[in-house]
Amino acid sequence: MKRKPLDWIVLSVVIVIAGVVVMLSFHNTATLARGLNLNPYLTAGLVEILFTSLLFIRGRQRATQRNVPRFLTAGYFTSLAFVTGVNMYGLYQAHAIVGPIVGLAISSAMWLMESSLVWLWTEAHKPHKKSLREIRREARREIKEEKLIQWIEWERWEARKPDLDLIRAAREAEEERKRVVGDGLPEYFTREPVKEIAAEPVTTVQEPEPETEPKHTAEVVPMRQIGFRMEPSPKTAPRFQPNLEARAKAIQKAEELMEELGRIPRKRELMEQGLTEHYAKVAIGELKSRETQ
Repeated sequence: MKRKPLDWIVLSVVIVIAGVVVMLSFHNTATLARGLNLNPYLTAGLVEILFTSLLFIRGRQRATQRNVPRFLTAGYFTSLAFVTGVNMYGLYQAHAIVGPIVGLAISSAMWLMESSLVWLWTEAHKPHKKSLREIRREARREIKEEKLIQWIEWERWEARKPDLDLIRAAREAEEERKRVVGDGLPEYFTREPVKEIAAEPVTTVQEPEPETEPKHTAEVVPMRQIGFRMEPSPKTAPRFQPNLEARAKAIQKAEELMEELGRIPRKRELMEQGLTEHYAKVAIGELKSRETQ
């Protein structure tokens, strides 16, 4: 497998951190060896060579996906623990609180970067395999989604039914109406509605009468002037006739709207098309009479 620049960068970081750990350990091991009356350089060199060798061998085996025996892993972690302890002891001499923490942090960083390097070289290119915990978590989430979808569908199904509060309000209003109407209706509500008749004035052209010789007519004196009581004669209403053309146009427009809607249009819908309230009623009545026929 071709290595990426990131792999080599992480390898360099691991080498640098391991070098820092080895140098600190070398100095601190030598200091500890002097306290134990041992050869400081021999003791420090032996410890550091052992740790570096185990780190390199184990890291190489893991990076190349080869067998890593248990004794190698046990020896590596034992030497790492010893080196970490020596570093914490040496840094403790410099600072009683911060020193041990820094020594532990340096060794932990080296172990973390070494593990990251092995992962980048062996398993970084492989697809993620879900663990049992992740599979269980996804299954629970899917179950919650299914339950939520069922609840939403049920809410929509309930919403298509008449509202219960509206039914109660309508029932109360109906009972109140029956109670009030049971005592009888006033005359105003029982009279027959007056039919609205639409009429338009018709202008008549009076032909001029032919010229004739003037006739001498006697002057007529009104009877009222000579003492007789007369009732006023009723005035004749102007001559009107329905506007058949407007009626036909209204019915035609109502038929077109009926074909578009698939039902008899309402008065408000016809009035939105430009018809007056009267012609809208006329058109609706005509369509209803055709359906009954």
